[in-house]
Amino acid sequence: MKNPFFDLPRYHGLFKIYLGNRIYIIFLLTLIAALAEGIGILMILPLLESLSSINVAQDSGLGPQAEATPESSTLSEYMTSLIEFLGFEDSIISVLIIITIAFIVKGILTFAALAWSSHLRGELMRELKNRLFKQYSRMNYDYYASKDTGHFINIINEQITRALESFASFTQLGAFIINTIVYIALAFLVAWRFGLMAFLAGVALLLIFRWLSSLVRDLSRLTAKENGFLANVLIQTLQAYKYLTATDQIGIMKGKVAGSIEKLANYQIRTGIAAGFTQATREPVAVILVMLILGMQLYYLQQPLEPI
Repeated sequence: MKNPFFDLPRYHGLFKIYLGNRIYIIFLLTLIAALAEGIGILMILPLLESLSSINVAQDSGLGPQAEATPESSTLSEYMTSLIEFLGFEDSIISVLIIITIAFIVKGILTFAALAWSSHLRGELMRELKNRLFKQYSRMNYDYYASKDTGHFINIINEQITRALESFASFTQLGAFIINTIVYIALAFLVAWRFGLMAFLAGVALLLIFRWLSSLVRDLSRLTAKENGFLANVLIQTLQAYKYLTATDQIGIMKGKVAGSIEKLANYQIRTGIAAGFTQATREPVAVILVMLILGMQLYYLQQPLEPI
C-alpha cells in the first residue's frame, strides 16, 4: 500500500493553488508559538536547579544525586542571561513570571493559527463549490448520462467536506511536525541522551499505530463510496416514488437503502473502534516508554533528574 506521506507534496500543491501563500501563515504562527513554549519549558531548568540549591542537593534515594551536568549548567547560564536581558531579577519569582508570559504568548499565537486555519477552510469551501458547480454547468450530456445523480451530489457535498477535513489534517500535521522538531531540539539541547531515546520511542509509537491508521483510511474510502451509492438510491426513490408505489416496487428500493445503511453503520462502528483503540492506548503506551527511558537515565546512565 502506498505511504500517504508521499502524497503530501501533491496535497500541498493543490491547496496552494486555491489559497496561495496564505497557508504558510499558519505554520509561521505555529513555529513562533512553539518557540515561546520552548522558552517556557527551558525556564523550568533554572527553576528546578534553584530549588535544588535551596534544598541542598543530596541523594534522594532514587539513584543519582541532584547535580547539574555541564550541559544543563551552560544552558542555565543562557537562561539566566535571558532573564537579565528581559530586565528581570535573577530570582524564582522572575522565572515563574517568564514561564507564565511564555505560555500566555503561546496560547494567543495558537488561537491565531487556529482562527486563521478556520478562515482558510471557509475560503477553500467557497472556492471549491463555486468552481465545481461551474464545471457541472459546462459538462457535456454524454458525461452526465454516464453518471448517476447521486454521484454529482456526493461530490459537491460529501467529497468537498472530505477535502476540507483533509486541509485541516494537513495544517495540523504541519503544526505537529513543527512542534516535534522544536521539542526534539530542546530535548537534545538539554539532555541529548534522553532526547535520542525519546526520538527512538516516538518512531516506535509511529510504527505501532501505523497499521491502525491504514485500516481507518481504507474504511473511510469505503464509506465515501457507499455514501455515493446511498445518495443515488435515495434520489431515484424520491424521483420515482409515485411509479414505484403504483407498481409495488417500493420494497425493492427499501431493500437497497437498508442494505446500504447497514454497510455504512458497519463501517462507522469499525472506524470508531479503531480510532477509539488508538486514542485509548496511545497515551498509556507512550507513558510506559517514557518511564522506561527515565529508569535507564536515572539508574543505568546515572543522569540528574532536573534536565530530564
